[in-house]
Amino acid sequence: MNKPVEFGEYQGGKNFATWSVGHWVRLQDREMQMHYRRLARAFSNTTFQKDMVSAFEAFLKGWVSPENMEGNIVRDFLLCGLRAIEWDLVYDLLRGKAIKWVPNLLTIAVTEMLKQASWQDVVGGVEFDIEANNRLRDWTHGQIDIWINNVTARQHNTPLSIFAINIYEVVLSSVDWKAVVEDLKK
Repeated sequence: MNKPVEFGEYQGGKNFATWSVGHWVRLQDREMQMHYRRLARAFSNTTFQKDMVSAFEAFLKGWVSPENMEGNIVRDFLLCGLRAIEWDLVYDLLRGKAIKWVPNLLTIAVTEMLKQASWQDVVGGVEFDIEANNRLRDWTHGQIDIWINNVTARQHNTPLSIFAINIYEVVLSSVDWKAVVEDLKK
């Protein structure tokens, strides 16, 4: 059993993911900014969303470099998702210990991914649970960073890839596309 992931307001917008899409579009050169502004003005929110999601998925399949706008947005989404994980529960869940509250969807997802990795080696020799949670968080962050920057890794269906796609989908679902489009129309 799990609960949904909640993302709070960020920089005056609905959440970080919504802000990130607009931020990276605004950082593009003038020609690309105008391209996205024209799309926003000419098409519905849904059409604009489909165009952007298609570009994100090209990155996930390894067709686009992590330095491109799409790669940066997906990186932001993945890091946002990692921050939403309730790391104080992960070590207990891995050890099968009872927990005090229902974990969120990404906490369960990272636990499932870590069960398929050598998590015991990551936490070997720790004295306190918080140290184990920190090591697991840092190790997962490092693995995600490698995955983002490795085209080949993004093309394979590994536990890490499945986890990364899961994070991406959860964070993507939080984007307020109407707000993104309205902002670009200005």
